[in-house]
Amino acid sequence: MAGVRSSQGRPAVKGYIRQKGKNRYEIIYDEGKDLDRKRRQRSVTVHGTKRDAERRLREILHSLEVSTYIKPHNMTVGDVLTMWLENDAMVNTSRRSYQVYRSRTRQHLIPGLGNIPVLQLTPQRVQTYLTNELMHGRKKTKGGLSAQSVAFGRGLLSKAINYAMKMGLVPRNVVKLVDPPRVERPTIKVLDVEDARRLLKEAAKTAYGVIVYTLLYTGLRLGEVLGLRWRNVDLLMAELQVEQTVYQLNDGTIEIKEPKTPHSRRRVSLSPDLALQLRDHRLEQETWYKKCGRPLTKDDFVFAQPGGRPIGPNSMTGAFKRIAARAGLPDMRLHDLRHTHATLMLKAGIHPKVVSERLGRASVNITLDIYSHVLPGLQERAAEQFDAVMNVNVG
Repeated sequence: MAGVRSSQGRPAVKGYIRQKGKNRYEIIYDEGKDLDRKRRQRSVTVHGTKRDAERRLREILHSLEVSTYIKPHNMTVGDVLTMWLENDAMVNTSRRSYQVYRSRTRQHLIPGLGNIPVLQLTPQRVQTYLTNELMHGRKKTKGGLSAQSVAFGRGLLSKAINYAMKMGLVPRNVVKLVDPPRVERPTIKVLDVEDARRLLKEAAKTAYGVIVYTLLYTGLRLGEVLGLRWRNVDLLMAELQVEQTVYQLNDGTIEIKEPKTPHSRRRVSLSPDLALQLRDHRLEQETWYKKCGRPLTKDDFVFAQPGGRPIGPNSMTGAFKRIAARAGLPDMRLHDLRHTHATLMLKAGIHPKVVSERLGRASVNITLDIYSHVLPGLQERAAEQFDAVMNVNVG
């Protein structure tokens, strides 16, 4: 056994290390005195090398000296994850986000790290888990998860450990000491004008034609378009107001919520062509509702199922895949209509700030970063236009 002394040679808080077996050490240290002024000792078992035990002892003694000591407990990482889900995530996130968090936690985080005592969670163990997820993280097939997926899981683990720190269960968040895997920005697919026209022509043959038209001509997110009510659309002034969005949960339930950020609540101008499309759509809808025995009101959804309920995002996504395939665009995603809208506007010389506002982004820098592939052409055009201005009166 060995005691731990202060730099002046006087006994500080005492602690000892004793080997209990192969790669197993017991730390015994003074925890302080109880109300009867009796000395209290505590023991902790460390699995690893003697150096690991020495490091753990130093951490404990330092925390006792600076009053950040946390009494040992038996809670595991799995216990902490469950507690965070039930007491924090369930209360402070949307139902849709909670379902995603719970699914990821139960399928990956708890099986991978759940049995580890949370006080023994180390950066090395977190790093090993992340590496394993990158290499072998898929559950139903062979192979690893994408860097983006692994980074998402690391973020959830960090949230849970942060919560445990607030609850006084851990002294620090060791997850923050481990960098997330580098996520490469995915290549976005953008339609040229001819492909866009072909897609619209194919969509017009279906019940979803006006929705596809609206998505392409506004750059709105799918949930924002499906959440539009007629009170949000001013056909006279040719503009719409984004006030709510539609989400679909894992069980198929549809939720209607306010946009996540203030920037998402925005006014978007309509092109004359889109305004005409929406006017014709409204006339058709009014005829249909009249046949059903009631008038169309401002509270009705612009795009609705026959019974008046909003269209689910999942059904729209599936319909779009079929439309894109028939148009000869099998690799097209519905969200790429948003990218196409932004790219075509930037190429047309629209200021990036205006494009960013239409998309509902908090910063124009995000728009410039995502669509940087468009900028070289814009720079060349700007240089040519400046040259033309300088030489306009040169004889």
